[in-house]
Amino acid sequence: MRVIDIYEKNDLDRLMIDKKSIKEIMDSFFMKYPARYRRNYDKNLRHIELYQLDEINDSWRAKYFPTIDKILFIEPYHIIHELMHMAHYDRKKDLMAIEQKEILWEDALIEGAAEYLANEATGYPTCAYIFETFVICMLSSIDNFFEPFFIPSYEQFIKLFPNKKDILSLMYALNFYHHNYDICEDSEEYPLVVNKLGVAIREVIDSLINIEIGIDKDEYSRRLYQEKFMDLITSEFVHLNLVDFFYNYRDYANEQLKRKIRVK
Repeated sequence: MRVIDIYEKNDLDRLMIDKKSIKEIMDSFFMKYPARYRRNYDKNLRHIELYQLDEINDSWRAKYFPTIDKILFIEPYHIIHELMHMAHYDRKKDLMAIEQKEILWEDALIEGAAEYLANEATGYPTCAYIFETFVICMLSSIDNFFEPFFIPSYEQFIKLFPNKKDILSLMYALNFYHHNYDICEDSEEYPLVVNKLGVAIREVIDSLINIEIGIDKDEYSRRLYQEKFMDLITSEFVHLNLVDFFYNYRDYANEQLKRKIRVK
């Protein structure tokens, strides 16, 4: 195990992804959003250090350590996700995106948002946090949805939703999935946890639909939402991440959409 190289702010143009530097990728990404969205990114970038390792003795492929402003990584591609975390970190308040000082169940959405935004920046498909990213994709059309991530505020995030219970239920269920979907089949708790994972997936589907119902949209927008929902949730990678825990999740989602949204 060894450190291959060390990079700082002025070295981001040396780290390349498909012939584009990470600096160029991030700058192009932020051009799509209001300038204020990149304030924490620029502040944290001043003292960032990135350590490229030949291997990482853990389940993650890269990791941002906010309080010391360092990123560990193996391949440059994985840096973008961590830079999104960096852009979401308010150093003065010591808050990451929509987290509270005492984290309850926000981290699943935070990881999903970082992956969704990294995919937007690179144009690459999701390769991690598949279900979490699906949820962010379904919420992303809400006006100013990402502002409380880049300008950290749990309170402002919750205000985006007409019914507080819907978003809290979504976060609670998704967080259970986030922390348990990779449970080992040899574990004594496996049968119980798998059953609860199925319940959590069902609650995420219900909560997403309830959130959509609570937002005032015309019939055409709702039809597009239904099509997007089913197109994404039946995709290969989402299917692989859900089918072992909730075999009929596609039929369930389709039936709930028909019953709750189309009737409305």
